Amino acid sequence: MLTGGNDPIAGFPIIPAGSGKTSVVRIGNSSINSEADEMSKSFIVTIESTGLTYWYAVVLQDPNHPITEQPSFEIIMFDDITGDTIPCSYYYVAAGQSIPGFQTTGSNIRYKTWSTVSLDLNSYL
Repeated sequence: MLTGGNDPIAGFPIIPAGSGKTSVVRIGNSSINSEADEMSKSFIVTIESTGLTYWYAVVLQDPNHPITEQPSFEIIMFDDITGDTIPCSYYYVAAGQSIPGFQTTGSNIRYKTWSTVSLDLNSYL
């Protein structure tokens, strides 16, 4: 759990501005050697929680491997009951030279500062 400062690689603030949050979770590290990290969260949609908003930022090293071997980032949400992917919840990006919405620092770091995503989960009550 991180509580402030700037990302040590890309330099953007650790806490998303305007989010009202005081801490964030970092997935991954600065190591190499084909490591993978994952985070999951399950919850029951109630009348009080039909609107889901989350923030994400991405920092990827680009070692210039074939696309299937590049570092990547993925978000997927699915209905635990049906196993179906929730519409508009899937996001995937792999490190590369020109990724829409990403910036470059140094010669091989691609990053995207904080983005906000909001989903309507009324149909999952």
